[in-house]
Amino acid sequence: MSHDEQVVKFIEVYNHLFGLFELTPEPVLVSNNDGLICYGNSVFIKLFGYDASEVLGKPIDILIPERYRRQHPGFISMYSKNPYKRSMGTNVQPVGVKKNGEEIFLDISLAPIGEGLILCVMRDVSESIRTQNSKLQHTQLSTLGILTSGLIHELSNPLQSIGFSAELIKTYVEKSNDDPYITAKIEDVCFAVKKLTELVNSFRVLLSAEESENQSEGSISTAIDAANRLCSHKLTGVDIVIKNNLISEDNVSMPTNMLAQILINLYVNASYAMLMENISKPQLITEISKDAKASRIIKVSDNGPGVPENIREKIFDLMFTTKPTIEGTGLGLHICREMLQKVGGEINLIPGDLSGACFEIRIPM
Repeated sequence: MSHDEQVVKFIEVYNHLFGLFELTPEPVLVSNNDGLICYGNSVFIKLFGYDASEVLGKPIDILIPERYRRQHPGFISMYSKNPYKRSMGTNVQPVGVKKNGEEIFLDISLAPIGEGLILCVMRDVSESIRTQNSKLQHTQLSTLGILTSGLIHELSNPLQSIGFSAELIKTYVEKSNDDPYITAKIEDVCFAVKKLTELVNSFRVLLSAEESENQSEGSISTAIDAANRLCSHKLTGVDIVIKNNLISEDNVSMPTNMLAQILINLYVNASYAMLMENISKPQLITEISKDAKASRIIKVSDNGPGVPENIREKIFDLMFTTKPTIEGTGLGLHICREMLQKVGGEINLIPGDLSGACFEIRIPM
């Protein structure tokens, strides 16, 4: 067979091969040993959200999260020297990134096809991974709740004893000792016990299973107080403003501990966003009001960077997070929405008076 005939045959084989790739239901990518994309089938193009012209001839790194790009050329070089059929992700779950910045979990199989070309067959396993992670997170949260409940129980009695004893000593010292230093130190002990007791009571409100099962109503102001105390370490330096336009009308058809969980999530998210942007004068406003139907409205606003337009529709999705994997679980806002829906309420991202995000919670009376 002449050289020209070999070339024609080669082209026919590859055209047939790429034709088969178009029929497969899985995303298929072909790259060369330099890490450049030579081909992607229509399923691949649809999955990653690019036009074919935007990826052909481009480095495969555009499909990889930035934090993994430094080590990728080394992997390509190593595979090119010893190409063979294999699966990726034996020790680490492969992650891809779409054109819109969304990260996806992938199963990837590699195989050499011809001189200097690498076949990459993918499968999007994001939903499966997220479901597994969600179950694991729920189990961990449940275990944490049990452990915390036990810790609170163990702390309550000693705190009561210390507080009672400190008050007795304070009374005795005030009557029999004129030393202001000793009196001040006893007052410090009483104050510390009071703060610890408030913290323990806040955890009790948050974790009370009995309240969730037996009570259909809760107090907005109690939930806000508990959330602020439990988030105090996250809100250091933040100007916290609470505008309560209802005063004594703040009961809602939701247990206090559930509402506190929602507020804690919003407060922690706001604190993180403002910290990451180095806001010089961080501010967090919680405003309580009601609408014409007597539903209670809670608005939580901050002066952070806000939520980017391209992800606003996704922030309540299960396992969606903008935080690094080690810090974010993608469960918080999804769980908030689920808890509110159970009582006929809702949570939405709305325009706010400050520069950052503003979440509006609506709960029936």
